[in-house]
Amino acid sequence: MSLIYGLGPTLLREYLADPVKTASSTLTSLPSWAPRASSTNWNRFYKTGDLGFYDSDGNIHILGRKDSQVKIRGLRVELGEVEHHIRSSLESIRQTAVDVFQTETVTNLVCYLCFSDVTKAPGPTTGSEGEDIFLSMTETLQHELNIVVNKLHALLPNYMVPTYFIPCSYMPLITSGKLDKAKLRKLMRTLSQEDLESYSLTDANKRAPDTEMEVRLQHLWAEILQIPAQSIGKDDSFLRVGGDSIAAIRLVSMARESGVTLTVAGIFEDPCLSSMAAIASIADGEDELSAHIPAYSLLDNDTQHLIQTPSIYEICNLKEGQEIEDAYPTTKLQEGLMALSAKQPGSYIAKHLYRLPKHVDVSRFKDAWRITVDTCSILRTRIVLTGASATQVIVSGDFEWDSVQNQDVHAYLQSIQDMKMGYGSRLSRYALIHNTDGNNYFTWSAHHVVFDGLSVQNIINILMKAYHNVNIPEAPAYSRFIKYTLGLDAEAAASYWREQLQSARKATFPTSSRISNQPDATRVFERSIKLPVIVSSGITFATIARAAWALILARYSDTDDITFGTTISGRQAPVPGVMDMVGPIIATVPVRIRVNQAQATSDFLHAVQKQALEMVSYEQFGLQSIAKLSKDARDACDFTSLLVIQPMKHVSGSGSAESILVEADGKLKEAAESMQNYFSYPLITQAHIYEDHINIMLIYDSMVLTEIQIEALSYQLGHAMHQLAAAASKDTLDSISLSSSWDLEHAVSMNGNNTEVIDACVHNLIERQAKIRPNAPAISAWDAELTYSQLDSAANRLANYIINVYNVLPGDLIHVCFEKSAWHFIAILAINKAGAAWVPLDSSHPEQRLRQVIGQTDAKLILTSAGKTNVFSALIDHVLEVTPSLDQKLATAVGSDAPQVDITPSNAAYVLFTSGSTGTPKGLVMEHKSVCTSQTAISERLGLTSEVRILQFAAFVFDLSIGEIIAPLISGACIYVPSEDTRMNSITKFIRDQRINWAFLTPSFVRTLKPEDVSTLELLLLAGEAVPKEILNTWFGKLRLINGWGPAETCARLLEDIAGLLILKTPLS
Repeated sequence: MSLIYGLGPTLLREYLADPVKTASSTLTSLPSWAPRASSTNWNRFYKTGDLGFYDSDGNIHILGRKDSQVKIRGLRVELGEVEHHIRSSLESIRQTAVDVFQTETVTNLVCYLCFSDVTKAPGPTTGSEGEDIFLSMTETLQHELNIVVNKLHALLPNYMVPTYFIPCSYMPLITSGKLDKAKLRKLMRTLSQEDLESYSLTDANKRAPDTEMEVRLQHLWAEILQIPAQSIGKDDSFLRVGGDSIAAIRLVSMARESGVTLTVAGIFEDPCLSSMAAIASIADGEDELSAHIPAYSLLDNDTQHLIQTPSIYEICNLKEGQEIEDAYPTTKLQEGLMALSAKQPGSYIAKHLYRLPKHVDVSRFKDAWRITVDTCSILRTRIVLTGASATQVIVSGDFEWDSVQNQDVHAYLQSIQDMKMGYGSRLSRYALIHNTDGNNYFTWSAHHVVFDGLSVQNIINILMKAYHNVNIPEAPAYSRFIKYTLGLDAEAAASYWREQLQSARKATFPTSSRISNQPDATRVFERSIKLPVIVSSGITFATIARAAWALILARYSDTDDITFGTTISGRQAPVPGVMDMVGPIIATVPVRIRVNQAQATSDFLHAVQKQALEMVSYEQFGLQSIAKLSKDARDACDFTSLLVIQPMKHVSGSGSAESILVEADGKLKEAAESMQNYFSYPLITQAHIYEDHINIMLIYDSMVLTEIQIEALSYQLGHAMHQLAAAASKDTLDSISLSSSWDLEHAVSMNGNNTEVIDACVHNLIERQAKIRPNAPAISAWDAELTYSQLDSAANRLANYIINVYNVLPGDLIHVCFEKSAWHFIAILAINKAGAAWVPLDSSHPEQRLRQVIGQTDAKLILTSAGKTNVFSALIDHVLEVTPSLDQKLATAVGSDAPQVDITPSNAAYVLFTSGSTGTPKGLVMEHKSVCTSQTAISERLGLTSEVRILQFAAFVFDLSIGEIIAPLISGACIYVPSEDTRMNSITKFIRDQRINWAFLTPSFVRTLKPEDVSTLELLLLAGEAVPKEILNTWFGKLRLINGWGPAETCARLLEDIAGLLILKTPLS
């Protein structure tokens, strides 16, 4: 489904006297694929505002207006999509209209439907108030609509299924002919609670909660999910009525505040209301983690004393008026990040850049930021080494704007490019800059030891409340989380991780990080993925993201047992107020997932989710501590990639009236978000999970991964997510394809270079060269020298002879068998001129193989060099030895004109036999047109001209020889042919003596050569085998090195100049 745009000669010129509306309704920045013409109307699109989609026949189906998008419980709903599915669910429904129905406490969807095509505009036949529109709900109608609802639940997420279904006698219209939604809404407000219940299709058999705990949880569900409490039955699933991982965390928090103890793991284990009530318990007194934590109480006595000594004040460079108000240990994550920063100064520092809208008062904004810093102690935190461990200290009065000294934004960002944040230093810095473009910009630079994704949103929410003078509740103390991590069972965690990682195999993609002395090459690729509907009950989008990434890495690493690094939100920890806490709650852990292609996808997803929930109690153990447990654990923790999953809360967007910050865009954003030295992994995959989409950000080292690889990876990841979410219960993992439509389109575009088809025969192209350059050398062999004219005339004589004597007809197959000799070229050219196709044989092959090949061709004639008659006389009817004496005889007996033969480019030019998988050789028939097309393209791509002196080295039965023979001859080049003895014993001397400048060789043979021994070579094409690194190291930079690849079946080669990486690029055909 997409927006519909219009373009063409009938497009309106403008809205009369309304240039603003004209500009907002048209799009003048056309994409490259858009048609263009001289007419002005062809140079802009009209934004219709309608939504639609193409069907398989190319018809456009209109689904409704763009402005029909609404939000239900914070989730975006396209009303036209809901209407489409309702109409498709029951054929008798003729008209539908879905709208929102708002009360003081909740917003729901209502569907007005009509079983006739009747519409009525205001007039004498309609009731003045529309009291005749709504019909009563009958038992029959309720049964039919319940069928519709069941179908909708199978197609749409719960929040998109209407709460009320109102049957109508007709659809009311306004005078313009559009639906009168205002009248329908007015009628809805007149309905009694009893009427609403009858239209709600509530399951009459739904059991109401009947215990005190069930009722308490029912009301908590309703408050969190913004749905009517009465609509929740004791058998309902929290996840089926709109809950997700974030809602589950909030449920645990709100339950704790009301004196009820729940866990996130328990919710996901069985999300049914009655089951949840059974495991919930009444809290016994005040929660230990909710109690006030006195300053310094989380430190041991020695550290408490050390923190309050003057030396710590000096290390932190505290100024007059600044005091340490509290201190507590760091988390394992903070400890690890600080250690990495000490080794790689400048790493893990993020720079956030925002523009202040014009309506923002700068002075008021500064005051609001000061309040924010005072409220969020993590923004006043410094970390110091205290003995063998690290301690974070909170400094009171630690507020200072960076000096900008009349700098613009670019200059300021440049000045902090090499910013260092380490032990004892400020870990959060900020500046307010009046830029040259007239805008004010707020920059906030912070080390990752003081924030994570959700913390940033919490900070911005506090800032907005402070600016708008909204009461700011006390932020949950980060020390609560520290106290939780200190109380974890280390022995249980160590046992868990040892078991998880025993014999684990880490992902091998990406292969490695960069060489340490290479320049910075970090790049960012970002795209948004619309969240699909999840079919499997109770599965979260975080699970979908993790499972999809596991499948991707398993495929890339060619294994079914994959271990990779992931950074999780940590917000499922049973800590009061954890969702609103400001500070890094995230943790990095190894995740091991086994991929069984025969496993049901739903079972796989539940296993991944169960593992994630079980891991909650152990995820704060610390990556460095896990790595120390065993060799297996150490190897598993040696990541080359990292998956970061962050649930994101809703924050007012930049378009809202209350917004005081707008994310910078364009070059300023690029400058601020420079990832130089940011991460130490070659690939970071960040999945930020919002209400209605997942934002994927791939941060990668371009010295390890290319942009096209990353783009492909992003589409494959999105494709895998969609399939996992939509998989039916019977689907297994082997039905999940990682190749997306983007991969197909990219493959098509890479193959869509429109190689010109040469509709000709091979011998015709060679004849053309004989006319253009008759006296130019064509063949320089050890046993004969031939100009193009001599080659053409000799082939003509031989062609006439075999037609007359052996009755050769167009389409026949004729074998050839020669050692290295000029007469091979005459023979194959003569066969083509006679209308036949040549099939090379190698006399050194076993007789059994020769018999198999000849048996398949059913050929009656073979052209050979002298002395081969005895070899083939028992295998084939006729053997003709092609020798100088035969040619001399034919010169007097047969004419040298080309024979007149009825042959087309679709005839076969040659047949090559390769080893078959069954043991029987398979023959590859190549048409003249295919050969001419591919060899012409190869010649053009490589720049093969008449100046080329090419070595003919490959065996005549090897497909590489085609490029050594046909490509040069159709290009006017000269082919140099050594004897078999020279070929095997003194080829380097032959190359030098003949001043050969081109060669097509296998890497295995090139290993025997040295660049200095064949200094005349200008081009070396490597084919037939993978090119090893040692060849690259030896030959790169010495000449033009080409990597060639192509199955013999394709009559084509993928060719690319080797420039540091061995890659295959655009094909020739």
